[in-house]
Amino acid sequence: MQKLFVIFLFFIGILTNNSYADNIDKIIKFTCSLKSIQGNINQYDYQTKETISGKIYAKSPDKFRIDYDKKKLPISIYSNGKNIIQYDWDLNEKSNFGGKSLITPLFYCQSKHDDYYTIIENQKYGRNLYINDSLLKFEFVINPNINIDTINVISKDGKKIDIRMSFHDLKINESIPNDIFKKIKWK
Repeated sequence: MQKLFVIFLFFIGILTNNSYADNIDKIIKFTCSLKSIQGNINQYDYQTKETISGKIYAKSPDKFRIDYDKKKLPISIYSNGKNIIQYDWDLNEKSNFGGKSLITPLFYCQSKHDDYYTIIENQKYGRNLYINDSLLKFEFVINPNINIDTINVISKDGKKIDIRMSFHDLKINESIPNDIFKKIKWK
């Protein structure tokens, strides 16, 4: 009876690993075919304990724009592929940021060997990526189609989440007009 139980566990392990590998392959194919996303976000800041909603537009390889709810946070952040700019609608001021975007790594096409993938829970998988000394944890849901669920920005010490950005009502690989990524018309 014990041998039969061990054989049963062995086959369950094989089935689980094949499913895991198949789902990781789906995530890799999805990120490699990803050209654009647009939809809504909820961004939770663990330091201020605030959630801010907004609209996101992103286009491969390095263009994005986030328009936050102007009643809560009158700010837009965008990149035309060269600079990351934050515009404050109340102050009519812009600020330039150096470094890389935390959004555009979604478009990085990487193999299993380049990334670290984990099972978070049933049908939810994670992909870890280091950008600018920050750990980004991308979460994907496969149910039955794959979709982007959240991005977590982890503190440099790796012990806590600084920001969690969740996505909903996403449109994948639909056309986004290029003028979305042009300079915001200042007041």
